[in-house]
Amino acid sequence: MDIADDIAYSLHDLDDFYRADLLNQAAVSAEFRTWIRDRAALARIPREELLRAPRTPGHGLELLRRRMVEKDPWVAGDDAFGESVARVADEVVDGLLSVPYDGSLAADRGLAVFMSGWIARLQHSVSVERDPHVRSGHVSLDTAAWHDVAVLKFLQERFVLHRPDLAVYQRGQASVIERLVTSFAAWLDDDDDVRRAPGASWTWSRSPPRTTSG
Repeated sequence: MDIADDIAYSLHDLDDFYRADLLNQAAVSAEFRTWIRDRAALARIPREELLRAPRTPGHGLELLRRRMVEKDPWVAGDDAFGESVARVADEVVDGLLSVPYDGSLAADRGLAVFMSGWIARLQHSVSVERDPHVRSGHVSLDTAAWHDVAVLKFLQERFVLHRPDLAVYQRGQASVIERLVTSFAAWLDDDDDVRRAPGASWTWSRSPPRTTSG
């Protein structure tokens, strides 16, 4: 289930974000190409400096590389990480994202081919180990695919989920939903007006309104 979730999260969300035009190709390309070009120099920058400017091109990927190596040294490696960054940069950033989605049949076919190819590759990378590492399981992704999933997740988190402009809408939507739910709950608790609430039939049987004599 964890592997299926990783594949779904890393690719189907990419499909959704691409269709919704939420991925800025120029910004994503700057992050990936800067890290590829300056990876040796970025590796020498103190963590504190990277954290002070996490949105500087290249810093996000370098922080990701360090977290992976520190957390899972048994599988994470600099060479494998570099290969995954290059692969995603070539096939996703300079491939898929270089052509904006326009809703045409040709765009749908191209996206379907891209997604099916990546899904098949990740599915075929699943391996079964008799004696897995303590932090892994008997069923897991191979090293290359494990790095690919991590890089794809980073791309979506960094350039969609953590975007300040989207956060404004998300917080606004959360506030509106909270107010709606709170107001509706108060309406259902209003003994005098509950009969007019949507779903009044079940509400009435659960909590009949007060009646006055005379």
